[in-house]
Amino acid sequence: MKEPKYPPGVRFVFLLVLSCTMAFVLRIVTQSSEPREANLALAIVFAVLSLPVFLIAALPWANGKRLRTLFSASGLLLIAGAFLVLYFNRVRLDWHSLLPVLLLASVMLFLTRPGPIPNDLRRPVGLFGQFILGVTVLLTIGLTLLIGLDRGRPDGLLVFLLFASQMIFGSLLICLGFGRKQRPLIKPLVSSGEAAIFFSFLLLGLFSLAGMYSSVAIGAAILFSLNVILRGML
Repeated sequence: MKEPKYPPGVRFVFLLVLSCTMAFVLRIVTQSSEPREANLALAIVFAVLSLPVFLIAALPWANGKRLRTLFSASGLLLIAGAFLVLYFNRVRLDWHSLLPVLLLASVMLFLTRPGPIPNDLRRPVGLFGQFILGVTVLLTIGLTLLIGLDRGRPDGLLVFLLFASQMIFGSLLICLGFGRKQRPLIKPLVSSGEAAIFFSFLLLGLFSLAGMYSSVAIGAAILFSLNVILRGML
């Protein structure tokens, strides 16, 4: 199997970066811009997310990949600094400001994508993996319908439970499917876990807009569930 270009953990961080940024993109597309305080929020989030990448670069298993890992962490920290400058200059957040971080996160996810796995080395999802996939789908659909079909303002507690459940079960799926030296990753589990984390921020962004976007959130939840069922459970 092909040796990964980056140490474990880097892909997860940049998945969070892309997912979080997409939640802001949704709001900007519908509202044209966000208050200047959104720049400060993003500066803090990206600065905090750069820290684990710097830590990963210092760990023993980053040997041979340390420089490129430090470069990616520095790029994220630099972007955090740029948002801080926008905040102090009293500039509102618009979609142009998000292009550099979207580009960085997309490039990093492309570079850290898992390579092909030979058929004779593929590992089965397993009974426990199927169970976690099923629970993830049921929670996503159930909570999304409870929130989306309510005609009033989305219940904050239910939205938080939906977000937290997708983050927790998404991380668990990635851990279950994670490969070792002699054991390749289980792609259906890992891809489903990554989709859960991505959709957690997407649904959070949609429900923050309320109104007709609750219907879009239900559609997104159905799309996510079909992806999990087709790729992981069948």
